[in-house]
Amino acid sequence: MVRPIIEIMDISLSKDEIKIEPASPAGDLIDVSPKSLRSQIKTLISDFISRPKPIKPTDAEIMNVFLALRVPEFAAVNKRIVDLDLEIRGTSPKNKTRLTRQLESAKARRLALIANAASSGDFLIFRSEKKAAFNETFIRYNEEAVTIGELKPFLGMTHLPAIQTRSLSAEIILAHLKEVKGSAAEKGDMILREGEEIHKRKQFFPRAALKNGISEYLLREGLNGVVRVPYSPFENFGVEAIALGAFERRGRVYFKLQGGKPVAQSHWNEIDRFLPFACRSISVPFLPVISNSPSGFSFKTVFGEATWDAISEEIMEKHAGSCVICGSDEKVSITPRWSYKEPVIGSSAPGVQELDSFLPFCANCMDTLRPSLDSLLVKSSDGLVLSTTREREGWLRTINRWNEPKEKAYVSDAYVMAIEMFRRRSRVNWIVDISKQTTVYLGLEDGFYVDDDDWVWPTVGSPFKIVGAPYFEGQNQSRIYIKPPKIHCVGWDSTVENVIEKLEASNLSVADKRGAGFVVDRAIDPIAPFSPDLEKQISAVTDSTFEEIEVNVEERPSSSTLSISENPNDSPPFIPDNSVQRELGSGMDDEYDDDDDDESAFRNAKPDYN
Repeated sequence: MVRPIIEIMDISLSKDEIKIEPASPAGDLIDVSPKSLRSQIKTLISDFISRPKPIKPTDAEIMNVFLALRVPEFAAVNKRIVDLDLEIRGTSPKNKTRLTRQLESAKARRLALIANAASSGDFLIFRSEKKAAFNETFIRYNEEAVTIGELKPFLGMTHLPAIQTRSLSAEIILAHLKEVKGSAAEKGDMILREGEEIHKRKQFFPRAALKNGISEYLLREGLNGVVRVPYSPFENFGVEAIALGAFERRGRVYFKLQGGKPVAQSHWNEIDRFLPFACRSISVPFLPVISNSPSGFSFKTVFGEATWDAISEEIMEKHAGSCVICGSDEKVSITPRWSYKEPVIGSSAPGVQELDSFLPFCANCMDTLRPSLDSLLVKSSDGLVLSTTREREGWLRTINRWNEPKEKAYVSDAYVMAIEMFRRRSRVNWIVDISKQTTVYLGLEDGFYVDDDDWVWPTVGSPFKIVGAPYFEGQNQSRIYIKPPKIHCVGWDSTVENVIEKLEASNLSVADKRGAGFVVDRAIDPIAPFSPDLEKQISAVTDSTFEEIEVNVEERPSSSTLSISENPNDSPPFIPDNSVQRELGSGMDDEYDDDDDDESAFRNAKPDYN
């Protein structure tokens, strides 16, 4: 039953609650400047906020409208009720009884009209139409709310584009802005340079597997023709490898070898992700990185030996105590892998040093790929010069497949590049993002203190800021957590001068608690001067031109029998999209979900040089 209605409610269920921006007449394009675009976005947002949210009408409200529109007698009866009520208030007691009977009769008639309308087919149709109209309005309102919500962040962009459009509706503007979102900074972003494309230098190109298979120097004595999978049989990669033909022995996983090539139920390149990196069908360069952190941060020094031991134990268990580069289990230890976002050239802002993963390396790979600075530089009368050992050079050539005599020089190029990277990065203060370390309690060691702006100062050296994970300081164990900054990357060659106009309202540094950029005295160049010969070597490597990657297709596995393709017209080999970059990076410690069956051309492979 529909409840009685005392008064006609002043509502309009037929009114369109959503403002629709009309298209330009005749389909003409409208030129919208960045300033006008920003103004239009503000107007759209303001108009939407000021508009009330549609409210679902009740059956009584719908009945009220139906009676007013479709039953003329209802309005007359309603007016009669109002008139009688007023007359009763001003009449004598003698007439009040008569008027009261008339009022009750009018109310009864009104109830009868309502009851008759409620049971009529016309009302049921009318109610369905009005509820459908509300649902449509409500859906459109919610869709516009989503659009407006996506538009709001664009007001934080420092440089909106000029656009040409036939409509200034929120949907059309949003579509234009989404096209440029990835290339535009937002207010408050740190403006840092994207990574240098070292892998495009010819000496650091990826290498396909040679016809004789895995180098005999990578096959350890006593393994009897097998290659070790550097993952525990209880981890995802270990389980998947066993499903593809590997076998488990004494808590470790192996693939059998035939003619120096792994034997599996899939092509060699399809099981690459389960193999040590130097044993894969596609070898992406493993370039040395100075073990000294340019920021001065290290887990062991900053958070203590016990913390580092806990992290190491966890990673060693995941990888069955095996080196991820060559598969060895001899003197394996853990090293962090970092990626660096460096400041724009000419800026005194800090850079961001991001933890990608932790990697287990054997003693040979650790000495070769993570050498200390002191082990590479020796003093001469003219300054520091490069010095490496024969064993280190030989091992770097082996794991990178630099087997030709002409490729011997690549070794010195790689170490020269590592030295120059360290020198350049040592001139910068760093924000250290350890977001990917989430399993171990982190307590700051004695000898470090945190200033009012959360910069961590060692007893000796430059400060750094730790972000992305909570840590605890002092006897009171004060909890400190700083959210990682949002980063907008620009080209590697970008300078302050050529980005400042476009990024006028952005931060070229990161804000501290007081709202000012970080400024501190620091060593301009903490490394002693290099000799002229070493500077010449550095220039020769850093000034070398980039080239497109070429692949010798005759040196890759191409069939389930692991034979070498004889067809010179074969396409280049394929590997999972940036698989080496991801596994050496963010995916190494995770659940490995992002290494599905995505494939990308060989030329997209990138080296480990961070």
